[in-house]
Amino acid sequence: MSDEDYVDFIIDYLSPTLIEYVFVVIFLLLMVVGVIGNCLVIYVVLKNKNMWSSMNFFLTNLAFSDLLVLIFCLPPTVINDITKTFWFSATFCKSILFFQNTSVYVSVLTLICISIERWKAVSNPLAIPVWRTHHVIILVWILAGLLSMPEPFTLTLYPPPIERNVTIIWGTRCQENWRAPIAKSQKSDENAYYGSVNIWYKLFTGAFT
Repeated sequence: MSDEDYVDFIIDYLSPTLIEYVFVVIFLLLMVVGVIGNCLVIYVVLKNKNMWSSMNFFLTNLAFSDLLVLIFCLPPTVINDITKTFWFSATFCKSILFFQNTSVYVSVLTLICISIERWKAVSNPLAIPVWRTHHVIILVWILAGLLSMPEPFTLTLYPPPIERNVTIIWGTRCQENWRAPIAKSQKSDENAYYGSVNIWYKLFTGAFT
């Protein structure tokens, strides 16, 4: 088999199937509905000043974090899954995971703030607010960014695991590597990341149990 035939064989093997194209259409519809829905939430709240309440600002923040996933994470993730290939740069490889993790952390932290807000409204409705919502939202994004920062540094682009010395993009992978040659710095990133996750887990479970 010549190199050209070998490359064609790899492309045929990794090319999307009919059922995968069907899933692409489904994910595209979900993305369109999600983007429109979250944009409407943000627009309605920001347009109507009578809706500028603490709860609605938190919901708007939640909608904005969902937009990050729908716009920046969902399309490249779907393309990567159906073609078994990462088509973008190493920087984009790290950025996708950063935005994805940040959005998840923002969603979780915002839901915690909403829970605290509802608990305060039920348990002591006449109490003076102890926080400013926009300050809390800024703090949520800062914490989410800090918690998301270590893991993207471990991502690396790997060429396709093929036996011949041919240049091909198909099969390129964006994967974590905690044991690279710069293992010492990455090990500290790994410890920092899992340490932060462990601290937040114990903090939140301890606070709500």
